[in-house]
Amino acid sequence: MVAFNHSQQLVYFYRSKQEQGILDSDFDLLETCRVEGNPLFLSEIIDFFIKDTDEKMEELTRFMSVETDDFNFSKIDQVAHNIKGCSASIGGCRVALACQEFHQACNHKSKEECLSIFRKVKQEYKILHDTLTQMRQMDKAKHGGGSSSSEN
Repeated sequence: MVAFNHSQQLVYFYRSKQEQGILDSDFDLLETCRVEGNPLFLSEIIDFFIKDTDEKMEELTRFMSVETDDFNFSKIDQVAHNIKGCSASIGGCRVALACQEFHQACNHKSKEECLSIFRKVKQEYKILHDTLTQMRQMDKAKHGGGSSSSEN
């Protein structure tokens, strides 16, 4: 009965995040890829995504904090593109969309536009990060805890 409640809670939470546009149907693929021998597959994928994307966000923050003369649009675009790909693969559609806007700002070579969109990327990533962290906690509760690679 407890597992059913945790399962239902996870399903309702996920649906609400889909309705809010935070996650899209690509997240469904993660659930279908769950390996029978590894019930914490979803939690482990989320852990990996958060660790990897946190590092990319730190790198992007470093690039965004340089003086105008040293502003490297190409490197910024490359990191934003990586964040877009990672986010899209886990269903983080709003982060991916914000990163697409970032790409356009880099093409325009506008530091002001990049700074504005960077704030949006950070905001959307925080929402996605918090959402996935909650989902990971629910997934672990659903499967009786277990251990995973990190606790963020």
